[in-house]
Amino acid sequence: MIGNVSLKGSIDKLIIRGQQVSVVDYKTSKLSNIKKHTEVPKTNEPKDIPSSYWFQIGVYALMINENPEYRWNCSTGAIESLIEDEDGIFNNYPLQYTKDNFELIRAWIMIAQDLLESKEFLKGCGKENCTYCNFALETGLAEIFKDDNSS
Repeated sequence: MIGNVSLKGSIDKLIIRGQQVSVVDYKTSKLSNIKKHTEVPKTNEPKDIPSSYWFQIGVYALMINENPEYRWNCSTGAIESLIEDEDGIFNNYPLQYTKDNFELIRAWIMIAQDLLESKEFLKGCGKENCTYCNFALETGLAEIFKDDNSS
């Protein structure tokens, strides 16, 4: 639980050293995508959407930190590529989280929960390059974007 939000996830690997824990997730994405999706947010503003892998590992770390069953501390993680680079190396992309990062992640979780409960997410963001909005248009889910007052 993060606040009043129940979360569930599958962690690929935990590295446990005493009370210190690090979360590792394996990816088969292109290396350029992994780099892009592990970028640390440039601001601490909840209105700015985080990079997906950075957010994913941060959520896992926050879930570990707030689990009363364990007394672990998790402020690090990594994305490990399962695709070799041009030199035949499987790259590791380490991630470090601060108290401010965790507060930002918590804010995003609360915002997402509020949007889900109010069904605001059904409207989409309207951005031209939004993956979700384009998916909804291509699959016919775009009906959900219609204004209730439209004819």
